[in-house]
Amino acid sequence: PNGPTFLTYTPDGSKLITVGSNNVIRVYQTGSDGEPTNIDDTLDNNTAIAATNDIFLVGAEDGSVCVYSLETYLYDHMLTRCTLPIRDIALSPDGIWAAVSSDELEVKIINTRDMLIVLYIRDLPKPPKHLSFHPNGTHLAISCTDGIVYLYSMSTEEPRLVNKFDGMIRRLETEDEKSSKVVWYPDGRAFAAPTATRDVQVYSPDDGQKQRTFSGGHMGDITALAWSPNGALLATAASDRKILIWETKSQRIVA
Repeated sequence: PNGPTFLTYTPDGSKLITVGSNNVIRVYQTGSDGEPTNIDDTLDNNTAIAATNDIFLVGAEDGSVCVYSLETYLYDHMLTRCTLPIRDIALSPDGIWAAVSSDELEVKIINTRDMLIVLYIRDLPKPPKHLSFHPNGTHLAISCTDGIVYLYSMSTEEPRLVNKFDGMIRRLETEDEKSSKVVWYPDGRAFAAPTATRDVQVYSPDDGQKQRTFSGGHMGDITALAWSPNGALLATAASDRKILIWETKSQRIVA
């Protein structure tokens, strides 16, 4: 079917999980030529996914976030429900907290072990589009549809706004396939974000200063980006149907 596909690897890299507009979830084993495991009879119009090594979470257009087991490949329980479509899910590095955004003006941060424990971020002026936990889980970066990146500390009892960066990302609607997602460098000292000029800019999370730029590779808007685990490479995908691999040190395309 037409529509975007959303995918994620488990943190250990052993499985790749895909969801999309149909009601089938596919789980691929890394390095295997065999058929994926299909999980049928799920919700239609899935819009977000995140995973630990044991479970994965799927968000849908009906506002639900469901938990599935990677041991049994079965539905386990509903984690939360919003009144509007889910747009992103981010798991803290320890898998204990799931940050969930929808078309509402808030972010829910739910304890995956006790879903009655919920933290809220409710001071956003526009709906959030993307969520990204710091590699240590100490901060949550929110790419908002107003074109501002909001940085919250997760080290206090309630999430606390510690910085906001205007001019890093463009204004996008929540349903746009273009990306404005902040992607943390593996050691947490910097983060990257797509620009309106189809480049990727790296910034300091302390003061928002520009550090390096990956430019000139794409003719279409960037739709996804990710660092390699050691940070030596950056992968980008765009609407020009290209996937590029960049060397971080030189900002040159290597594949």
